Amino acid sequence: METESKTAHHKNQQRTVIVYFGAEREDYLKRAEADDPREFLDFVQQPLRAQLGAGKHRDSCPDLSRYTGHSKRSRSLHGWSGPKTDLPIRRVRCCGCRIVFTVLPSFVCRYRRQDSDCLAKLLTLSLSMDLSQRQTALIYSWGDAERCWTPGWVWSVLQWLGTLLPVSWLLLRLGLTPPESVISDEKFAHLDGLTIYLFTIGQAELIPNPFYLPP
Repeated sequence: METESKTAHHKNQQRTVIVYFGAEREDYLKRAEADDPREFLDFVQQPLRAQLGAGKHRDSCPDLSRYTGHSKRSRSLHGWSGPKTDLPIRRVRCCGCRIVFTVLPSFVCRYRRQDSDCLAKLLTLSLSMDLSQRQTALIYSWGDAERCWTPGWVWSVLQWLGTLLPVSWLLLRLGLTPPESVISDEKFAHLDGLTIYLFTIGQAELIPNPFYLPP
């Protein structure tokens, strides 16, 4: 039963499509908020066909090339500064197998509540500027006093990125040289009567790094 549940969850993760609507957010909103959904559907047909192969449909799907509108919902999104905004998100249905897919604009990342500009700035502060997670979270909180920030929240962003890209590849793209070896550990601690979770990572000689490039 557990294996079947994990398999179903994995398939659901494949049912999100990211589409480039233009350089400005208004380019997306013009189509997503239109009273007539046909303009939106006409625009996304080709990107959907390009991204949604047979593996993301039911095995018996007779036609992977046609999609129709299904629903629209609102999603809260944080930018680098200012309050969060509500963004309309449309879902489409395959005309062949009736599977429903979520269409995200390119400035929205899967499973994150911050737009791509915000995430890029946070990762730049944390990785390329060698700031701690606490310092990065503090700088982010300056944009809006009502933000609920914690160092652990910044770490969750790094973990999310780590599931998408190899960490060593990311460091190299940022112009940073990975350490020769690293060691990581996690500890539980108590702070002001609350149980907290600490993640630690430091350079050592215990875990060789296969991506290390000697100077």
